[in-house]
Amino acid sequence: MRYYSLVRLTRLDVIGTFPQIKEIKEAVKDTDKFGYLSTLKDEELPNMDSFLLDSGAALTDSLTVRFFSVLNGFLISNQAKNLFWAFTLSNTSFFSATVYSEDDIGHDYYYMRIKPSIGIYDYKHSVFEIKSELLNLSDGEVEINTSSDLEKVNEVLAKEGSKGKTIVPTKLVLTEAFDLFRFPYNPYIIISQRVKDKIEASRLVGFAFKDLKWEIINQ
Repeated sequence: MRYYSLVRLTRLDVIGTFPQIKEIKEAVKDTDKFGYLSTLKDEELPNMDSFLLDSGAALTDSLTVRFFSVLNGFLISNQAKNLFWAFTLSNTSFFSATVYSEDDIGHDYYYMRIKPSIGIYDYKHSVFEIKSELLNLSDGEVEINTSSDLEKVNEVLAKEGSKGKTIVPTKLVLTEAFDLFRFPYNPYIIISQRVKDKIEASRLVGFAFKDLKWEIINQ
């Protein structure tokens, strides 16, 4: 089964403006909009009930947002939430949100947060390399046989100050046929061919797909 990277659609002829959500209805400081870490606990998430749709922006099933990007989540419609919910998800949660249009009408949305998954891989049969994503250069393969090995290699990279370098799987073996997940230390949201086909068949607007250079295999 093929897998893809799920991203937000940025075509202005479809979404109207970029980003579609630029402000929050409640007056808060910019630090309250942007000052979040990817390690933030679910119970510490900010208030999601006052997103403002930008003038000229289309109300699509996935909305581009100016803040909270570090959390690697998607602001999605109820229809999109129901679609994703029907699949096998890993470490994925949904939080109620409200998007207000110019006429001050509130629209029910959900914030879909996909946190990194650690224990869903067969590390011994997977292949990993250290790579500079910015320059698309590889430092070669690295031996990782357990989740602990993965964490240790990442700690070494952090201590060495290896900016821009990250652990990337070239072959990733899943212990179960997950349809949506996120690999640690990597921003990509991975979806299966099944999810991609369902999104397209349901004509959901606001999502785009990128081919992965990884080989992903289900046991």
